[in-house]
This record gives sequence, structure tokens and C-alpha cells, in this order.
Amino acid sequence: MIGHKGDIEARYSINKGRLPPDMIKDMRRCYSECQPFLTTATQPLEHSSIVKQTKIEALKSLAKACLE
Repeated sequence: MIGHKGDIEARYSINKGRLPPDMIKDMRRCYSECQPFLTTATQPLEHSSIVKQTKIEALKSLAKACLE
């Protein structure tokens, strides 16, 4: 509604298309913090993480074979 101050629309429309640099910087910071939750691409795993997971799976397989 017209005349209301402080709502989200006012924050971005009050400058008539020219956002202050500090607001742009804050928007970029907020987006980068949220990006892991917004992206659908998987992040590359580190080599040590892959090796660790492989060893865990091998041990699980050996334990299962020993118990059967």
C-alpha cells in the first residue's frame, strides 16, 4: 500500500532503479550464504573424502561377509 514505510518493496523500489553500493554488497553477501541451498549442481568431493567413503564401504562389505 502507498504510504507504508519499511516493507520489503520499499527497500528495493525507493531508489527508483539505483541501489546504493552498500545494499548491493549486502545482497551479494546474502545470496552467497544461501547459494549452497539454492544450487542443484553437486559440489566436487575432495579426493580424501572419496577414499574415506570407499574404505568405509569396503569395511561394511567385509563385516557383512564375516557375519553370514
